[in-house]
Amino acid sequence: MRISGLRMVVAAAAVAMLGAGCATATPQGPQIVTTAPQSAPLFAVRTTTGMGVADASGMRGDRVGDYRDIGFSQDNSLAYTVDGAGVVTAMEVAELLVASGRIDCHCTRVFPLHDAVVGWWRDGVIMQADLRTPDPAVLRAISLPAPRDPLGDGVALTGTELIALDRDRAVLTRIETIPGAIWGINHLYVVDLNSGAVQQFGRIADVNMPFRQAAIAPGGRSVVVAGYSRDNVACGTASAHRLDLVTGTVDSVGPPFPSCSSIADIRGDGADVVLTRLVWDRDEPQRLVSSTVWRYRDGWTQAGADPAVRVLTDPIAVELRHTGAASPFGTIDGDLVVDGKPVLRNVIEVRATHR
Repeated sequence: MRISGLRMVVAAAAVAMLGAGCATATPQGPQIVTTAPQSAPLFAVRTTTGMGVADASGMRGDRVGDYRDIGFSQDNSLAYTVDGAGVVTAMEVAELLVASGRIDCHCTRVFPLHDAVVGWWRDGVIMQADLRTPDPAVLRAISLPAPRDPLGDGVALTGTELIALDRDRAVLTRIETIPGAIWGINHLYVVDLNSGAVQQFGRIADVNMPFRQAAIAPGGRSVVVAGYSRDNVACGTASAHRLDLVTGTVDSVGPPFPSCSSIADIRGDGADVVLTRLVWDRDEPQRLVSSTVWRYRDGWTQAGADPAVRVLTDPIAVELRHTGAASPFGTIDGDLVVDGKPVLRNVIEVRATHR
């Protein structure tokens, strides 16, 4: 379907198709959208009430609901969402209309692989599917070898998690812990999806909480993993670890991480890896002291001044700044600023198109 014009209201039937099967999504009403010029830089946003596609003038098309993940397909033709029920749906970027596919991934995140294909982890296999056709297929089954570092006494491996994925490699972590404990020691693996070869990086010293986030650096020569060493229930120290896939070494030199700090987000951005550092008060742990953005190329440099949560620089300068009181342990939202001008409020996440 191709529809052009200045403004239109998507019919209730289309909205129902988007929200069907989303048990935790909030009720959806009419969605007002406009046709976005193809030449305008676009970005996907997640807000406190839903998600949408925006440009420098503000929201171009949005959906009300409960979402966990947003992003663009690698060919930038679709903006996708993963809702609270683990269902993936997508919007055509050119018309901001519903794409035909709905994928029940039972996941909280998918990773763009190529064209309109995304991948995710399910029970020992990397799954893939085209966002336009709800026909998931196995990309590769993965059987990891026993950890190269011996397990401690009385502990066990409690599961495997996928923390980063592109079309050539998967980054997985196996967690070593006592059943029921909150802490976890990680064993890191990088799998070549073309050959099936497994590269082990073992444990990372001083990290005692499960890894949840990583970014594969552009060019595929390294992976940067976000770590956290827990001191007590309210405080710990963040860390960043660069896994060199060529030499097999680990560089744990990151930005300055004071006590009571964590990494809220880590991702690739152009030629760099970018992370968000949160710092809070040990005596008042629900109070966020600062939020800054750091960028890695040949070393770590600060890219965004407090209170920056996200900073995107290409093809247009976009910054998400948290506003008001914020807790490092809860959802942080704020104002989306494009080229120095506030354009949206109550934004939780922003992602740019792929370059």
